[in-house]
Amino acid sequence: MASPKSLEAFHTLNKIRSEPLTLESEINDQMSKFDADGQTIRDNGIIIATKEGIQAWQEAYNALNEQQRLEKLLWSDELALAAYDVCREIQGMGLTGSYS
Repeated sequence: MASPKSLEAFHTLNKIRSEPLTLESEINDQMSKFDADGQTIRDNGIIIATKEGIQAWQEAYNALNEQQRLEKLLWSDELALAAYDVCREIQGMGLTGSYS
């Protein structure tokens, strides 16, 4: 039932839950791309002006650093199908979640 992308996202989530600082090197890599102003990223010759800036990455790092290790989740085809059905039901309605 699960697509390769869904399983990849699920496994990444589980890795972050069980080993919160697993993204530390990626966060540091992203933070190193900011100019001195803390708002502009230079990546492979592309300049990107950000709204939140380096502060958002610092907050992410701090949150992961403080997060306790959690048990890994178990995949459920039934729950994935239910979530998919909800997404299909609300698509085009401008909703971003279930409000029932």
